[in-house]
Amino acid sequence: MTAAIAGFVATAVLFVSEGLAMFGAVVLVFVLTHVATKFQRQRKADAAIAERSGGRSGRQVLANIGGAALSAALAQLTPWHTAFILGSIASLAEAASDTCASEIGKALAREPVMITSGKVVPAGTNGAISLPGTFAGITASCLLAFEARLIGMLTWSEAAAVVAIAIAGMFLDSFLGATLERQGKISNNGVNLLSSGFAVLAGVLLGKIRSGTLIPAVVR
Repeated sequence: MTAAIAGFVATAVLFVSEGLAMFGAVVLVFVLTHVATKFQRQRKADAAIAERSGGRSGRQVLANIGGAALSAALAQLTPWHTAFILGSIASLAEAASDTCASEIGKALAREPVMITSGKVVPAGTNGAISLPGTFAGITASCLLAFEARLIGMLTWSEAAAVVAIAIAGMFLDSFLGATLERQGKISNNGVNLLSSGFAVLAGVLLGKIRSGTLIPAVVR
């Protein structure tokens, strides 16, 4: 119930900020993550690495798309509209990329490796990466960026940048999982929040640089 409320609130903010264009982007994120989570669910359940039957909690939903909603809101409340919209889409792409990489990787990876050491570890281990998971994550980010380009929210160069940011965020998520989360310093929600926050920040900075306002401000 809390997940549904959190998802509704975040989606409502995104819709109010940019209308049907942003609504389409967030719906695509939900579709991609739902399909990835359900993919070979029984196999993941047999290995005790499937998402809990009750689905995601409200905190998990906000950790994944809360940053995108906040960035979209700031796009309406500040003069940095384009930059914050770019940050919002980058965050959505990172969320889709990370979830798809994790869920598809857990289902298909035969020898996932720890991102920090390259050692083979069991599927579902925090910080583990795999070729199937990485490919799925890249595909998800490309689909999100392509959709945003088709509906006119991004240019082709911005779409390419969003994909790059999402991939970087996906690997950052794995790195944080292999270090801070495994050490018990932050939770998985914290990892997701930091990764999505990175995507927002990178997108906003890119938008400001492209507008030519960041560098003059630094020089002054």
